[in-house]
Amino acid sequence: MRTRDLVAIAAIVSAVATAAVGLDPTVRFAFDAPEVRTALAMAQGLIALVVAYLLFGRVRRRRRLNDFVLVFALGLLAISNLFFAALPSKDIQESPLVFQTWAPLAIRFIAVTAITWSAVARDRRLPEWIQRPGVAVVVAVDGVLAVVVVGVAALSRVLAPGVRVTAITAGAPDLEGNIVLTVTLLVMAVASGAASLGFIKRSTGRRDPLSSALAVGCVLFAFAFLCFAMYPSADTEIIQSGDALRLGFYLVLLVGAEREIDRYWSRLADVAIYEERRRLARDLHDGVAQELAYVVTQTRLLVRGRAAPGTDERVAAAAERALDESRRAIIALTVRDDEPLHLALARAAEDVAGRVGVEVDVDVNVPVAQRVSIELREALVRIVQESVSNAGRHGRATHVRISMGTEGVLRIDDNGAGFDPGGAGDGRFGLVSMRERAERLGARFSIESEPGRGTRVEVALR
Repeated sequence: MRTRDLVAIAAIVSAVATAAVGLDPTVRFAFDAPEVRTALAMAQGLIALVVAYLLFGRVRRRRRLNDFVLVFALGLLAISNLFFAALPSKDIQESPLVFQTWAPLAIRFIAVTAITWSAVARDRRLPEWIQRPGVAVVVAVDGVLAVVVVGVAALSRVLAPGVRVTAITAGAPDLEGNIVLTVTLLVMAVASGAASLGFIKRSTGRRDPLSSALAVGCVLFAFAFLCFAMYPSADTEIIQSGDALRLGFYLVLLVGAEREIDRYWSRLADVAIYEERRRLARDLHDGVAQELAYVVTQTRLLVRGRAAPGTDERVAAAAERALDESRRAIIALTVRDDEPLHLALARAAEDVAGRVGVEVDVDVNVPVAQRVSIELREALVRIVQESVSNAGRHGRATHVRISMGTEGVLRIDDNGAGFDPGGAGDGRFGLVSMRERAERLGARFSIESEPGRGTRVEVALR
């Protein structure tokens, strides 16, 4: 269902409920339930904290000022709900009726203003001077809360008390109470409605469950303030229709947060699949595709009788390497991403060793291996496979030792015939591939070998 339709439904339901309370004198709209009111305030505060924390993840990723202001507003609502629920007003001020009326009202007015601005203002980047947005939000919320509490306490003799509503009495809306209180609540109702329209616009044309939830929730918030303007109760022990609508605002936000989290994890899965596809495509391009291209080119020369001496052997070696690369791609698709490095190296080495006829020993320091990233682990596995394959097929080795100590250097030693690294030709494409894999991920790659003295391959993790 579209956001506009959900907002329309929420507006109709809220309007009917508000009209029923204001026009039908038989409707009981207020109940004496201090424990329930405290529990509702605590629940609303916790919900606002969860949603604010979720939105803060957006701030860190996108660094948008609108998201930052929205986090500030929700954080302010959360802390104020928890603060006033946990700390009775009579412990702060000799005139609790004044404090209970104006301190929460001032904080909610600031929060609603911030929510409305974040909804209707042009999207812009967070200023560069806000280097640590998390600290900035905490300081702003605590600062506003402190200023409001101290300010209301200091002006208690000037501010007029609010209006008490009895638990059972019902009747026509009380629009003759304190004019400043009534006008402020009406302004907040209008501002919440404007915020709903802003969030509808922000959610149009894109999947943004949190903006949709805010659009619906702000409608409920608007009618909640309208109810409070009709019956401006300052009694913290009374629950009325405005409290029910305000609770609806927070519950809708909770649903939006759940959908946002689900969308976030779905996007993570999509990104992981995309990155895995890119990695496989890159590996196939660097391995199988290159080798097959070489095979095709040299085979054509052989057919035409223009190939250089020894081309048939090099073509056969390239075909074997392409076969190995295809097997590695298949293994990569079937092996778990969280396989430990020492097990992955042992499996890869033994798989290749069994095909080329060499013995392998693997000795890897497990604590060091556990710090290796998934990308680097995959590169090391490919390097080990290539090294063992070269040792058996080209170096005619009978034994390969693979080790990694506490210094974080992977060593692959074989007792083969060795070769001159500076004179590697067409048959040594795998050496270039190994170097590129290591250096692409920030590791240092080196080869030591001499004819008749075996080969050592080293990959130093940085």
